[in-house]
Amino acid sequence: MFDEPTLIVDDLKLEMVPVRAGRFRRVTHEAGSGTSRIQTVTISRDFWIGRHPVTQTQYREIMHVNPSYFEDPAAPVENVSWLDAAEFCLRLSEWRQATSPFPVDTCFRLPTAAEWEYCCQAAPAGLSSAYPFGDDPKLLAEFAWYEANSRGSTHPAGEKKPNAWGLYDMLGNVGEWCLDWFAPYPPDDLTDPAGPETGQRRVRRGGSWASSARRCRTADRIGVRPECRCALLGLRVVLVPPPAIAPIPELRMW
Repeated sequence: MFDEPTLIVDDLKLEMVPVRAGRFRRVTHEAGSGTSRIQTVTISRDFWIGRHPVTQTQYREIMHVNPSYFEDPAAPVENVSWLDAAEFCLRLSEWRQATSPFPVDTCFRLPTAAEWEYCCQAAPAGLSSAYPFGDDPKLLAEFAWYEANSRGSTHPAGEKKPNAWGLYDMLGNVGEWCLDWFAPYPPDDLTDPAGPETGQRRVRRGGSWASSARRCRTADRIGVRPECRCALLGLRVVLVPPPAIAPIPELRMW
């Protein structure tokens, strides 16, 4: 799968980083019981993930509009709903098939929440720490734009330190939509989880420019209604081979 160290969509300057299959361990808390357990999550297939969140320039190229509240071509796009993000992935897949020499039979989509957490932590088979760099929130400003240093806005992607896998802005700057419907974690260990088939809210990961250090922890997640648009929410894409969790074909917006 990984004939090149990275894949780059030249016209978009969209750089995709290879991620090997592996597993991570998270601490889950039993609702109402006050107990916790260590859950092992396995990612069974290789894939690629964007080195940066999707920028306003990249989004405009594919969607022909920039909805962002904080207009800066180099900053992450924001003010996009989950529906907008899913549509972007569909159009990007179609565009790639016509213009880019990416591997055949692959598609772009949003990462599952498990794929996102695996890539954020960047520590296969290790027990997740609070942040990719450890448990000390005092170091967060080196890796993320959040409420303590953002001055109330987004910033160009890639200005802070990357995590161990070379991924930028996984925490802070903008929150990132995930593919899954939001629901409590199942009690057992998991392989390639993608959430329930239906729900009312989609998963958001990563915190944002307005988030506290606590809300920027690797394991933190909230559920957001898929139609919500705000200046806190953007997206990052993955490129997956078959058999893949497919994009959602009914989400056509034209």
